[in-house]
Amino acid sequence: MFKNMIFVLEIAFLALLPFLFRIKYRLELSCLILFVFLALRFDYGNDYINYSKLFYQLISETPVDEIIFDTQMEKGFLWLNILFIPFGFFALVACLTGFNIYSIYFLIKKYVEEKYHWYALLIYIFTFQLMLIHASALRQTLAFNFEIWAIYWIFRRKILWSYIFFLLAIQVHRSAVILLLLPLLYNKTVMTLIVRFYPIILAGTFVVGLYIVPLLSKYVAKISPRYAFYFEQIEAGQVSSGLGLLGMMIILGMLYWLLKYVSEMELRFLLILNLLGFCVTLLAIQMLILSRFMFYFEPFAIVTYPLFLSRIKNRLVRIGFLGVTSFIISYSFYNFFQSEVWIDKFGRYQTIFSEKALDYREGIMISEE
Repeated sequence: MFKNMIFVLEIAFLALLPFLFRIKYRLELSCLILFVFLALRFDYGNDYINYSKLFYQLISETPVDEIIFDTQMEKGFLWLNILFIPFGFFALVACLTGFNIYSIYFLIKKYVEEKYHWYALLIYIFTFQLMLIHASALRQTLAFNFEIWAIYWIFRRKILWSYIFFLLAIQVHRSAVILLLLPLLYNKTVMTLIVRFYPIILAGTFVVGLYIVPLLSKYVAKISPRYAFYFEQIEAGQVSSGLGLLGMMIILGMLYWLLKYVSEMELRFLLILNLLGFCVTLLAIQMLILSRFMFYFEPFAIVTYPLFLSRIKNRLVRIGFLGVTSFIISYSFYNFFQSEVWIDKFGRYQTIFSEKALDYREGIMISEE
């Protein structure tokens, strides 16, 4: 089973080398290493081949306008594919990867203390919902990248620019419509109210997730067969370990406590987004389709976890937090590679220079035995 993880372990080791040798531009070099491995990937992730088939369908004899108006996929992503037709699908993947890695680099560089850059990078690599899923979910990853830059403009009170990026996000994934609320949240009074009533919000979310969401799941599954997969696997989406749920609640409590030590409005906002992500997680446990919204909240752990280590001075508490977060991330990472849903497409890394990729470029897929 560990051989299936070898790619991630190798990339983590290589990305940490600049930090071990204390190279001057270590974060930049580490992100470059991530970019090279991820930009050159082939058929890595459950959605890779589906996206490639869409791309090659656009350059087939089928009229482009028919595909654009007939498909349910967001038009913005379709037009992005069309723009890359002269360069090829591999170039599209490389550019999307570059934008994603640069956005993650920006987030770490701007909001994480330098001495914790290594920790933020490890969170990104080993939290399976981040690097691994980002390598597969091209549309929603791009939407999240737009969110990062929209928040950048919110912080600078350039609301028009922020909404431009939010609209771009919606054009590549409809779930990004939830992001339109973010400018309203970046208000001192609103943020104070969220912090004050967060325990009530969390408790309400738990009740809704426990009693209302299961009923809603059954109803939506009946009227929307397209999303049946998400409702057939509700049990698989539940937290499989009481210890895992306990760990998650401990992290939540510690991050809520951290708010007392964070006065900067920008950092408090990112921390609040991360806390709201825990509410979405509680709902997604019962209704997997809601996990799409977690995409826009969970990644800010890259900022908030290192922030805890930098602001909390009690050494034992910091060690405890590091231990709990490491356990939860490692436990989820291990389970990810145990799952039959993911193991087939994430269990083996190959590049665009592999024999299979070269054959695929010519339109021939070598069948797996």
